[in-house]
Amino acid sequence: MLKIPSFSDLNVSRHTTVLKNGLRVALFEKPGAPISIALSFLCGYRFDPVGKEGLAHFTEHMISSGTKKFPSNEALATFIDGLGGSYNAGTGMDALSILVSIVEEEDFVQAITLIDEIVNRPLFNDKVVETERTSILQELGRIESTPDEYLSIVEQGLFFQDTLCSRSGIGTKSTIAAITKKDMQLYHKQMFTSGRAQMTICGDISINKVVSILEKGLTLRKSKLFVKGKLLPVVRKEAIKVKEFTTNDHLSINFGFRVGPMFTEDTIALSVLSNIFSSGFASSLYRRLRSEKGLVYSVDAGYCGGYDFGSFSVSTETDKKDLQEVLDIICGEFKRSVLGKVTNKELRFFKQQGIKAQKRYMETSGSWVGFHAYGELIGDKEWLTLPEYLKKFNKVAVADITRVAKKYFRKDSWYLAICGNIKEKDITVNYS
Repeated sequence: MLKIPSFSDLNVSRHTTVLKNGLRVALFEKPGAPISIALSFLCGYRFDPVGKEGLAHFTEHMISSGTKKFPSNEALATFIDGLGGSYNAGTGMDALSILVSIVEEEDFVQAITLIDEIVNRPLFNDKVVETERTSILQELGRIESTPDEYLSIVEQGLFFQDTLCSRSGIGTKSTIAAITKKDMQLYHKQMFTSGRAQMTICGDISINKVVSILEKGLTLRKSKLFVKGKLLPVVRKEAIKVKEFTTNDHLSINFGFRVGPMFTEDTIALSVLSNIFSSGFASSLYRRLRSEKGLVYSVDAGYCGGYDFGSFSVSTETDKKDLQEVLDIICGEFKRSVLGKVTNKELRFFKQQGIKAQKRYMETSGSWVGFHAYGELIGDKEWLTLPEYLKKFNKVAVADITRVAKKYFRKDSWYLAICGNIKEKDITVNYS
């Protein structure tokens, strides 16, 4: 078996603390490295009120569009650019995150000043609200006219049907139009609180320095710790969902299954399987679909999930005339895993590939934050740091893959999402 690196092997040490205002902080101290910061809130788009879908995403736009100290996008960008750093924000299904990167420890105070402004003093300027509304509608229009981008909306609506997670994060024309400044201000006030928040940091700075600066420089409204509910229901009233695009016969497809939530033994085995399916030229689906037959240009398999849900799927693009063959090959790979036909040889190869690739990926501060931020935010005991994850990844056996495949990849539980010039009646899925 491969030697799995410890934190000390990777020249990193992990420190955690809770500030007086209730904010949980995790630092991955990495000597000599620039500093990356993620302040995340459990206020992603699954929490949007019904009829106001897109509210979290719209709010993210607005907190980045002007604060008391930085009254415009330009002022904010100039400030962080002057530090040689970068700023970004993003909204996912569960979380909204504010991301700041800087070069030197001496600039950490200024980075926290920027974050404090965004969290506590956004302007929600009336004119800017309408400008950003127009911008978001333009973004929606681009997505709706691009099959490979719109596929994620179709897939999400299908896999998580009849739950709040089925809704598009960007919203629709009508819901975007319905969102008011007051909606955003209330959402901001209710959601940007310590009980929903966590900060993950990586770089060359001590935990004492971090705590000292944060206690003085970052204010958060205190609230009780967010309590997660039951697992998201699995609903399959429809198994196939098609969004027709008639411009050409190129199809974007996603075939997969609902699986368990993140941070379980199952998801680690599924991570190994995703490597076997689609990680690199030697992977089974890339070899069969691209190298041997030229049916696709690229293929991707992977797990997507959160604290109460998960899915595992294969996505690719192909010509309409080749759809049946592509689906049959994808279904064949799922069946192969269920039948226990993944070999020890390929398992060893892709475990080694995955572990070494992960070590290479972890060269930057941003990658350490990216790997750990969601687990630190959720805070469950079962979530894994990088060394713990790699140890469990390395222990996955063929029996583990067969077990999870039999558990989730059942003949009555698949989903197929397609964007392109095809009708549902013309689709056949041979998975039994």
